[in-house]
Amino acid sequence: MKRIALLSVLALVLGGCVSAGKYKSAVEETQALQAKISAYESELSALRASCAAKDKEAQGKIESLQKQARELGDQVAALQKSQAELEKEHKDLKKVGELLRADNERLEKAVADRKAEQAKAVARLKAVVDELAALDDGGKPAK
Repeated sequence: MKRIALLSVLALVLGGCVSAGKYKSAVEETQALQAKISAYESELSALRASCAAKDKEAQGKIESLQKQARELGDQVAALQKSQAELEKEHKDLKKVGELLRADNERLEKAVADRKAEQAKAVARLKAVVDELAALDDGGKPAK
């Protein structure tokens, strides 16, 4: 700002004598330019402050989003680990289920065999009881 004023004064001095009107006009023009420069500098400062505030806000949002992304990544990793464990457990339970089915079939067959043996034993006992009853009645044993 001072440079423009000094240059204006220097131009006037080097240019020789000027009329009072031209001098006054040059001074007014210089003052108008200085006022514009001051206004532009104020506007520039305000814009820089605004940009700095927006930059700080954007950095905060970026950091928040990065933190959120890390947390979500951790959650995904935990869920993947949990899923792998559940799949292993499912596989193990499936094997246990197959073993239980095989055991159940074996036990059902054993129960059926026992029932058949028990039915035979009951039939033999009934025959023995009938024979004993016949002997008690004084008769001959039935065959």
